[in-house]
Amino acid sequence: MGVQFFGELTHHCVRNTTDPNEITINSLAIPDTFCSPEANSGYQCPPGMKCIKLNLSKYIMGFNGFEEFATSLFTVYQASSQEGWVFIMYRAIDSLPTWRSALYFSTMIFFLAWLVKNVFIAVITETFNEIRVQFQQMWGVRNPITKGSTTQFFTGDDNGWKLVTIDENKHSGSAPEIFHKMLRSAYFRLIVMGVVLANGIITATMNFKHDDNPREFFYEKYYYIEIAFTIFLDLEALIKIWCLGWKGYFKHSVHKFELLLAIGTSIHIIPQLYMSGFTYFQVLRIVRLIKASPLLEGFVYKIFGPGKKLGSLIIFTMCLLIISSSISMQLFCFLCEFTKFETFPEAFMSMFQILTQEAWVEVMDETMVRTSQTLTPLVAIYFILYHLFVTLIVLSLFVAVILDNLELDEDIKKLKQLRYRQQSAEIKESLPFRLRIFEKFPDSPQMTKLHKVPGDFNLPKVRESFMRQFVCDLDVEEEVAGGPGAGGGGGANHRRHLTTGYRVHWSGQDSLPI
Repeated sequence: MGVQFFGELTHHCVRNTTDPNEITINSLAIPDTFCSPEANSGYQCPPGMKCIKLNLSKYIMGFNGFEEFATSLFTVYQASSQEGWVFIMYRAIDSLPTWRSALYFSTMIFFLAWLVKNVFIAVITETFNEIRVQFQQMWGVRNPITKGSTTQFFTGDDNGWKLVTIDENKHSGSAPEIFHKMLRSAYFRLIVMGVVLANGIITATMNFKHDDNPREFFYEKYYYIEIAFTIFLDLEALIKIWCLGWKGYFKHSVHKFELLLAIGTSIHIIPQLYMSGFTYFQVLRIVRLIKASPLLEGFVYKIFGPGKKLGSLIIFTMCLLIISSSISMQLFCFLCEFTKFETFPEAFMSMFQILTQEAWVEVMDETMVRTSQTLTPLVAIYFILYHLFVTLIVLSLFVAVILDNLELDEDIKKLKQLRYRQQSAEIKESLPFRLRIFEKFPDSPQMTKLHKVPGDFNLPKVRESFMRQFVCDLDVEEEVAGGPGAGGGGGANHRRHLTTGYRVHWSGQDSLPI
């Protein structure tokens, strides 16, 4: 379509006195501008200049265009990566009617850059899930969910399933009971979060003025404030170790992070090291505020907590960068006056730049310009294949791993489904049809009592096995006044008062009336 829509885009504005066979840089407009040979479309050259076709080499004109299929394919892929595609579109707008480039490039960006890329992510995510299921079937289910990093687990008995939370502050240290209560207290956690927040706010107020005063002058008052914060947070870490014990303390990753910050900030307040790299430990304290929001803490744990998959993918990406950088350095280190692949660090940064898609076309074009005409297509294929692999496959794997971490654990899914099926089966098997109407009742209906039962209102007989599950008597009173001998042996005068209340107990829900 690009070849049919545009064709050659080689017309430029030059001076009226320019010879087409002797084109120099002084003959072109400033800045160099594409133009249209037709008077009613595209860009028209200003007075004193004319629009002519330049028959120059691609090393001068550029490697992108729509002259033939191969060049058009190269240009379309470059534009679909959303890197420099606007310049190609402006070139087409200046050379041809505007509607062609607007229609073509907007459609191409929608389908290739947005739709196809997301389809790649969806396909890789689905393939990732299928492979995981196949490995579970081959090697069995994963480890039990009640391991140390799990905060909740399912347990079941005759009464049903329930979700039990593991106590993170379980007694395992030698501290008195009052310290254990303080550690479990919400006020203690609130005070710690407030101190961390105050430390972050004070740290954010630091500034430096370029005047004649020494550097230590600006941080003198912050130094003593930092000592106070460090002592408080060090005491917090010591109390947790005292209460939980070393084994219980190191069971949780967040405690390891807190201890690392405590050690780093303690070294940081040494006067000789206060203005050193240990300042990063002071800045990283703000990360602890994540625990102030349980939702945010759970979200972050799901993404970064199970570090095996994400860490393995990062290692795979680093290995890929090292291998591709070594190959690229061997291929292009001989190019004259070209430093992007001269050494391994330069090659590593160039390949990482292509992975991030930031000006990756510039790296490719500069390499193609410095190679021979025979090797130029091979260089383009090399960089396009590398860019295609790292952007559509490697980066999509990161998305797939993060989505897999955010999904509910498969074991918990199965237990919840089993619990739901058991409840549904029990209700359907144990309830008689005349009582299944209560399934339609709201969760919290209004209760009522029957104090008197009219004689013409007969209660239906219900089997005792069902009644025991759903009905219980609230109050039954019986009074008999007089007797056979009362009133001097007169006729019997019996008075009976019956007060009965019924309430239906719905399993797993609030009480329902009948």
